[in-house]
Amino acid sequence: MTADHLQRPKMLCTVGPAIMNRRCLVKMEHDGVSLFRINLSHTRLEDLPNVIGQIQGWSDVPICIDTEGAQLRTGYLKGGSRKLPAGSLLVIRSQTGLSASFGTALRRLSAEVGIAVNHLDVLSDIRVGEMIYLDFGSTSVQVIEKLEAGELLCRVVIGGTIGSNKAVNLETPIVMPALTKKDLAAIPIAREHGIRHFALSFAQSAEDVCWMRRQIGDEAFLISKVESNRGLENLRDIIRESDAILIDRGDLSREQPISKIPFWQKRITKAVKEGKKELYVATNLLESMITSSAPTRAEVNDIANTLLDGADGLVLAAETAIGRNPLASVSILKSVIDEYVRFQRDGGPRLDHADSRLIEPHGGTLCRAPRLERTQEPPPPVEDAIALHHHQYLDFLQLTHGVFSPLRGFMSAAELESVLEHGTLPDGTVWPMPILLQIPSAAFDAAVPGARLPLSWEDTVVGYVTVADKYDLDLAGHCRRLFGTDSIEHPGAAYVQQGGPHVVAGKVEIYDDIRFSAANWELSPRQSRNLFEMKGWSQVVGFHTRNPPNLAHQFLQKQAFAETFADGLFISPVSGPPASGTLDVLQTTQCYNELTMSKEYESIDVVIGSFPSYVRFAGPREAIFDALCHQNHGCTHFVVGPHHARLGQEFDETELQAAIAAVQDDVSIKFVVGSRVYYCVECGRITESCTHPQKDRREVSGSRVTEILRGGDHFQYPMISDIVRDFLATMPVPAVDATGPAEPRTGGRKGQVQ
Repeated sequence: MTADHLQRPKMLCTVGPAIMNRRCLVKMEHDGVSLFRINLSHTRLEDLPNVIGQIQGWSDVPICIDTEGAQLRTGYLKGGSRKLPAGSLLVIRSQTGLSASFGTALRRLSAEVGIAVNHLDVLSDIRVGEMIYLDFGSTSVQVIEKLEAGELLCRVVIGGTIGSNKAVNLETPIVMPALTKKDLAAIPIAREHGIRHFALSFAQSAEDVCWMRRQIGDEAFLISKVESNRGLENLRDIIRESDAILIDRGDLSREQPISKIPFWQKRITKAVKEGKKELYVATNLLESMITSSAPTRAEVNDIANTLLDGADGLVLAAETAIGRNPLASVSILKSVIDEYVRFQRDGGPRLDHADSRLIEPHGGTLCRAPRLERTQEPPPPVEDAIALHHHQYLDFLQLTHGVFSPLRGFMSAAELESVLEHGTLPDGTVWPMPILLQIPSAAFDAAVPGARLPLSWEDTVVGYVTVADKYDLDLAGHCRRLFGTDSIEHPGAAYVQQGGPHVVAGKVEIYDDIRFSAANWELSPRQSRNLFEMKGWSQVVGFHTRNPPNLAHQFLQKQAFAETFADGLFISPVSGPPASGTLDVLQTTQCYNELTMSKEYESIDVVIGSFPSYVRFAGPREAIFDALCHQNHGCTHFVVGPHHARLGQEFDETELQAAIAAVQDDVSIKFVVGSRVYYCVECGRITESCTHPQKDRREVSGSRVTEILRGGDHFQYPMISDIVRDFLATMPVPAVDATGPAEPRTGGRKGQVQ
């Protein structure tokens, strides 16, 4: 079956307190939800216009009104529930509450008084001796007497706890009107708001469907819900008069043994397909996710088999209406539907991740270097290898693990020229940052095209570079083009010039026993992508930092998370050599770990994976480079702070905006440019704008932890301040002048770097 002929199954989600906010509804729309279902059984008539208006104000997804229908339910219970012990007495009355005679009142004295039902005329048809099943049979009572006021006195045969607005089943089914008075009042309200999708609950006959059709109009889309024995008896007639059929397995199991439900589902599916109508399936699809963050394997298997049997849509009810994990539930359902579509298209599942829901790596492929086994290819003596210094080793690791995809090795002269001149590789792929291997003169002179040069780190051969090109670098000119200066006071320019003019280019290989992690916190792109997949994420915000967390950083993180409707936040502290007076990666990640464990991120799901790299101080060029590296890790969005990779406090923000605008159409990852924020003494919080004067504003600097010793705690968490002070107590405190924080280790210019 080709993708062109495959109809993608729909997702229908029930609205409720768990998702009645802009973020949830927009996120669900982004994930492909087809209909938002309003259940009239759980929505007050007076609230309906406001509920519809809110949904329509936040989302363009159509709304479906689901009627109460021919269904008996308990009324309101004070406190929400009531425990009924076996052997106790219970009075059941109509929801309007009838007056009682003196004799009735006496009987009530020994009974649990106050269970109401929502249909006024039903109680008179129930006979003494019959059973009544409350809340899916969790409690069963028997009628022992009809009281004068039309109420029923019952004994509790099977005790339990019942709740408000729960299903009531009778031993002898009673024919009830297809629409309640509430339904008849709600339909005109819905039509006035432009709603064209309606569901008829407990459809019992073709006549019920036709009556509903007259209320909603011929242009409306009518879904008939099969959830009773009468609906099963008249199934084909109901199908004929409906636009779609919905199997509600939960309500159907009130009248059919649960062991028969799977087989009824198959029979109904077959009949609906023969009638050429759409089929939806509801109830217990992801029941465990009402409280759990992950589904059971049985639930996923049930969903897959339901789709394979021919369902055109799946309905989430309590999972999205009242569940703890509504967005995760939609994400999981979408992922199963995605796999179903691929299964139908390809004829079977695939072993690779080519069909991942995550953003593609930059250039389309995660370029990991070949892995070598020392037992099969013993390395040469370490003294014969080119010893990498720290920055080079970090670049080597990033290349071999795919962080620099689409690069597969160190850059040639042609690639370098294209990157410096155009910000792209020769094939036009955006790439702003040179990745070079500068080597000593002796090794350079001996290098010939095709030679495999061994590379070492800390007295261990870690891999090879196969020489494809060798050239000399104009060091000063290169620095001016890359950094805008060749001054050795610039850390990046100093690093390049210290490396010397001789460069070799070529693809790299790595021994398989070389760990990516030097600090046990790094995540490779393959690892981070696997984690995001396991969490069901598809929208991920990346935040890159070399500083401990503070309130300003979290302000930007939460702002980006909200604006992008993301599933999760990926925080990647730089694990390269720290500047003087700053924490190293272990302390920084410890700080972030403390925050996540202390629930400071509230409902935001966070993954921490440090980034084995170093700051080049290349400004907007480096911001784009960092974003592409995070795309390779699986991020769809990347936060760029106002001082990202900048050395010095003064720069034109329009330069950053222009650089991003120049590449945005040619890259997949989206940039979230953080606002300039400050701490307002009068407001008592971090903000990006307020009405208080400049004298009440405190600039927030995350680039020097010594700020905390200078009274900067107003923008720091107390627990983080404690970690920082413990760290500073073990090291000499750098000199601090009156104009700014301490100098970086590699240069003499003050600055702020995110």
